[in-house]
Amino acid sequence: MKLIGPLMWEHRLIEKMARLFTKETDRSREQKNVNTRFIQAAVDFFRTYADRTHHGKEEDILFRELAGKRLTPEHARIMDELNPTGNEDGFQMVEVRQGAKSFNEPAKDLLVHVMTEKVRHGGHPVLRWCADNLVMRSDPNGNVAPDKEKATEKIDGMVALIMAWGRAMFGNDETQSVYETRGVVCL
Repeated sequence: MKLIGPLMWEHRLIEKMARLFTKETDRSREQKNVNTRFIQAAVDFFRTYADRTHHGKEEDILFRELAGKRLTPEHARIMDELNPTGNEDGFQMVEVRQGAKSFNEPAKDLLVHVMTEKVRHGGHPVLRWCADNLVMRSDPNGNVAPDKEKATEKIDGMVALIMAWGRAMFGNDETQSVYETRGVVCL
């Protein structure tokens, strides 16, 4: 079974949507008007098609198929980058609990950095939209977390940012960034 052809076609489709997304965010930035329907449709496309359908094929089928095959040095290098743990599931996953206790420190630290202008997002319209929609809840101990139920629209970008901020704060200090060891790779 030749898997590369259909996967490459899917990559072209995902790239096309990414270009449309970039054009729309540029238009939104210029006109200071976010087309929320397009953003929601694009987020749904990336979540459903790219993440679940396409990446699921890569992780469930391609990685497993290629693990037992002899690869060219170039393909072996790319597989090592795509699947650094070498396991059949692909990337090493790290659990991030979504509760007030785990969100508290990263959310408060991020707020301090934003308020002191140490973090800038360059006016990105989608992140600004998510930030504008963000509502935080507090538990009896004063721990804060995003509240998706009280948010008026999507807040996924901010939730992801807080989770990533927490990983950066509490992550393993011994791990070196892939960008420090080999730089950015363009395929």
